[in-house]
Amino acid sequence: MDMSSPVTTTADTYTDIENRVIANIAKIGVYGFAVYLAVQRYLQHPPTPDPPSYATIARKLGMDQGAVIRHVKKLQRLKFLPPTLHFLEEGRAKRRAMR
Repeated sequence: MDMSSPVTTTADTYTDIENRVIANIAKIGVYGFAVYLAVQRYLQHPPTPDPPSYATIARKLGMDQGAVIRHVKKLQRLKFLPPTLHFLEEGRAKRRAMR
């Protein structure tokens, strides 16, 4: 019998994943899903005010920067990431204000 204390979940201990993302995992692919999770983690629990750059995501996931760019564009095209979210190739990302 497990006698450990239950884990108390707070907003900082999990990342929300939309059901439609999971339902479309075959379209997104495992690498696209990893990119989605990395971006969502930073959007929901930012260690800094801005999301990471393409290079930072690539380094953390062990992927090529070009692959990260392709997956972000695909996720935006499929409307799993907001189109107003723009990443810089080097340095920080930025959000464009809706006009």
